[in-house]
Amino acid sequence: MAVADPPLGADQEPALRDEQALDAVEHALVRLIRDVSGPALVGYLSDCADIDIERGGFVVMARIEELDGAELGEIAYAAHLEPAVASRHIARLVAHGMVRRRPDPDERLVMRHELTPEGRRALGVLRSARRQWIDGVLQSFDPAERETFAALFERFVEALHASF
Repeated sequence: MAVADPPLGADQEPALRDEQALDAVEHALVRLIRDVSGPALVGYLSDCADIDIERGGFVVMARIEELDGAELGEIAYAAHLEPAVASRHIARLVAHGMVRRRPDPDERLVMRHELTPEGRRALGVLRSARRQWIDGVLQSFDPAERETFAALFERFVEALHASF
């Protein structure tokens, strides 16, 4: 059983408190990434939404919606996937009627991608299921804590994004 770090205390040196805070954020971030990208949550959301889709498919669908009419390389880049991996996800989504490919009118060999009406519906249902899950996770937070957490979390994510 792991021994927890002592709580951050006002009687500690600032450098030690800062080190403990950095350790706590790093540990929480690793757990968050593992938990939200793991099969348990993907399965839970798929079950709630009654949609059979894998995590990568959800990410690809969201990028296709965002970049309507994008070609494979643009989608792969935006989804942080290798083109071959993105291509496999797209092929599965096309086979399930979630995504449509169409040739680029200016470049015969380039295919453009867009969500079908069924794909838009499925993406909306999955987002709704994810929001319900987040709402459940935040049930123990009072409204002021939710607002504070949302503001700080958004600020953290923006700083994280800007660091790359």
